[in-house]
Amino acid sequence: MIELKQISKKYTEHTTVLNNIDLTIKKGEYIAIMGPSGAGKTTLMNIIGCIDSCTGGKYILDGNDVSSYNDKEKARLRNEKFGFVVQDFGLISSMSVFQNIQIPLLYRKNKKGNQKEKIEEILKKLKLLDKINDNVNNLSGGQRQRVAIGRALVNSPDVILADKPTGALDQATGKEVMDIFTELNNEGKTVIIVTHDEQVAKCCNKIIHVVDGKVKAM
Repeated sequence: MIELKQISKKYTEHTTVLNNIDLTIKKGEYIAIMGPSGAGKTTLMNIIGCIDSCTGGKYILDGNDVSSYNDKEKARLRNEKFGFVVQDFGLISSMSVFQNIQIPLLYRKNKKGNQKEKIEEILKKLKLLDKINDNVNNLSGGQRQRVAIGRALVNSPDVILADKPTGALDQATGKEVMDIFTELNNEGKTVIIVTHDEQVAKCCNKIIHVVDGKVKAM
């Protein structure tokens, strides 16, 4: 499903973040990307999620070369194909739980079905239905991350990309979040997690090590 061929990312002539990376990720895999700070983990994830572009190589997604897509085409992929979860939750503090989860739906041209019903279904799954009208500022860290996961799920993406999703949480709450990712993977979603935490990586089925912009032994 995802195939990176000789992917490079340079910011300047003397600054290479990713160096000729070859990587294949199959549908339904549960992957941890690990490595030291500055190794290129987040850049790799951002290229996979069409947030950033490579400066060399090819990115093949479902048989299509997306490395040459324009900004509009990549924006469509970001909204339809991928769901994103970040360390600091990325929620809009002035909005309710419902409004934060609804955001990706507002950017879809074809708004089909009952949005409220879909969001309620997700919140029920995440055990947050009773918080649907609460302001996100009134939630705990674990609850906020579950809202962020709900927002990532609302467009029914094939791939969940999570950048250090437990980094702002205590160990017990982090485990609860990882249990959600494991359940999503069991339901067939491809889950890719950037992490420094070995306990988080152990939840995954494959670990990819990125060191100095290169993928090491897996």
